[in-house]
Amino acid sequence: MPLPGTCLPFTLQKAGGTNSLPTRFAAETAQKRAQAEQCAFDADVPGLVDVTDESHENPANHPHVIFIDDVTHELMACTYPHHVHRNAFCKHMAAVEIETDDGTH
Repeated sequence: MPLPGTCLPFTLQKAGGTNSLPTRFAAETAQKRAQAEQCAFDADVPGLVDVTDESHENPANHPHVIFIDDVTHELMACTYPHHVHRNAFCKHMAAVEIETDDGTH
C-alpha cells in the first residue's frame, strides 16, 4: 500500500550523524538494496511507517517499523536488526526515503 499523500517530507539521517566514508558507503548500499527489493508501506500513525519487505517468500514474517522525528521529520530508527545492532542506515529507511523523495508522496 503506498504512503498516503498526507505524509510529511523526510530527510536522510545517516547513522551516527557523520559523513565518513564507511557511513556514506553503508547508506549507498542500503539505498541500492532498497531499490532492488519490493516494500509495502503503511503510514497510518504519525511518526511511524510500517514497512513490509515484499521480496521475501513470507512477507508477513518481515515487518519493520521506521520511527520519524515529529519536529525535524528525519528518519530516526528502524526495528530491522541491521539498524538495531549497528545503528546503521538500513534498506527499510532507504526505501521510505526513496518513496517520499520521488515527489509522489
